[in-house]
Formats: sequence, C-alpha cells, structure tokens
Amino acid sequence: MTAVATMFNVQDWAAASRVLLVEGDPSLGDMYALALELRGIIVERATNAADGLRMGRNLDTDLILLDVGLPDRSGLEVLSDLRADPQTREVKVVMFINDDEPGTISRALELSAADYLIKARITPASLVRRVRVLLRDGQAACAVRSSAPG
Repeated sequence: MTAVATMFNVQDWAAASRVLLVEGDPSLGDMYALALELRGIIVERATNAADGLRMGRNLDTDLILLDVGLPDRSGLEVLSDLRADPQTREVKVVMFINDDEPGTISRALELSAADYLIKARITPASLVRRVRVLLRDGQAACAVRSSAPG
C-alpha cells in the first residue's frame, strides 16, 4: 500500500479500483462519489444515459453504478446495451432503483445486474460496504484465473 493510501486509510480492496457512477441526480452523485473517493476509489461520473454508455464502453472500470431513472433513457435500457456489447458484457453493474418495484428489480436481474440498491435506503456507508464486497469478489476471481495453470 502506498504512503498516500495509508495516510487516507485506503484499503487494499480499493487501491486502483475504478467505478463509473451514472447518476441523474447531481446531489446524490456528489454524495456517492465522495463516499467512494474517500476510500481511495477512482470515480468517473456521468449524469445521463448517453454519457454513461459511452464512458462504460471507453473506460476500463471495475464496476458501474447505474441509476434506473436517468433523464434521457432508462438505466435498464443502458444495462441492456452494456450486456449486448462484448466489450462490456462482463462488467459488474449495480442498479440504483427508486423504489422496491418488483418489475424493475426483476428486469435488472434478468439483464444480469450484479445487484440493486434502493435509493431511499442507501447511506454512504452502506454503498461503500456493497462496493467493497463486489470489488473484493472481482479481485478474488481475477487472482484465481491468473493463478490457474495455462
């Protein structure tokens, strides 16, 4: 761990992790981004579907946090586009859902969302905990694949 990471109490799971945050509400986006950045995660941000899809395809991200209620398109449509693209098919995506509407949740899971979070119940601490689990799981999978005999 680097001296800067140690100074800011950055955990190994966060070191050099990159998250794309696609959130239509700028104030929520600020809060979510700050919580993650304080843990040493690099956060790239988009506030609409078009930018989120473009950034999802062009950035090397470990995780995408995707709002269902974007101003220009549904986040579910963006998730569908990400899954249809071979370049982004395997990227973990967590959906931010406005309520616990079963149809929205079912559709997100059908489209292979890694998880969903209900916005009214998210705190910065709970978001960091969920992202930590998903990033650690991804690092463990990478370690297993890289140590497997070729």
